[in-house]
Amino acid sequence: SSSGGGGSCDSDGAGLGGSSDMEPPVTPPAALATAEQQRSAGYVRARAALVRAWGARATRHPVLVGEEMSAIALSAREATLSASARLRTLGHRLYYRPLAVGLLLMLFQQITGQPVVMAGSRAMLAAAGVTSRPDEVVAAFRLLVTLLTAATVDVAGRRPLLLTGASGMVTTLAVLCVMQLPVAAAMATEEQLALAGVATMAVFLACFQLSWGPISWLYCGEIFPLGIRGPAIAASNACGFSSSLAVTLLLPSLQRLLGVGGTYAACAAVCLAAVVTAHALVPETCGRSLEEIELYWGGDRMPSFETSSFSDWLP
Repeated sequence: SSSGGGGSCDSDGAGLGGSSDMEPPVTPPAALATAEQQRSAGYVRARAALVRAWGARATRHPVLVGEEMSAIALSAREATLSASARLRTLGHRLYYRPLAVGLLLMLFQQITGQPVVMAGSRAMLAAAGVTSRPDEVVAAFRLLVTLLTAATVDVAGRRPLLLTGASGMVTTLAVLCVMQLPVAAAMATEEQLALAGVATMAVFLACFQLSWGPISWLYCGEIFPLGIRGPAIAASNACGFSSSLAVTLLLPSLQRLLGVGGTYAACAAVCLAAVVTAHALVPETCGRSLEEIELYWGGDRMPSFETSSFSDWLP
């Protein structure tokens, strides 16, 4: 009896004092099945969307569809990277190119002359006889061109619109500069110059709204690898707003220093630099998946959570 009591006490002690050796609670099979079903359904929907996006290419190359889905799943896992680690990855050399392109796109959007032309739009319209709601007229015109851009950007492509629009901006800024010279006043009447100025301004704004205006924002949502997309977009937006503030503060001083014609000439030079930069650095993203764009930047050399050296790879 005593031995039986001692055995009972030992058994209780093992049940209380040995709690650290207890097995963790087991997830019910039904819950595991539900989670697996949700993952499978998500995979099926994602694969169907990819096949629709690829069209005939998916039919011809089914193996590539599977490889692309594996890359997408890997990118989704890498998106769980902590915020501090994401900020650290911005400093890695593999991200220099996409980050530089994003920053330059947002910088050129603000310093290629659009604020200068908008600042003189009221005076141009008034000289041409448009005195009723000039700001609304300009805003409506820009909206119409932006809608045209939205309808054509997936047909014409981002890069051709960007380069064509920037080239048109260079030309119109050069024309506006020439119109400020004394030779222009000697060759045409004041009314003719006013009408020509409004027409040139309209062409410039159309070129801007077809290119740097909306497409810079579109590029910033597409060109960054998934691992740094959030911080990189934030950095690009900060660059855009900072340069906009700098232009607003410096424009009056610049016009006093260079004059209106000189300011147009300076903006034309900057616009020309934007054309060269876009031609050299900015890729075409139309028709490419985010994973394909990431491979363009060297995504095949970027480590993942499936490698053991990911922490060592961070700068």
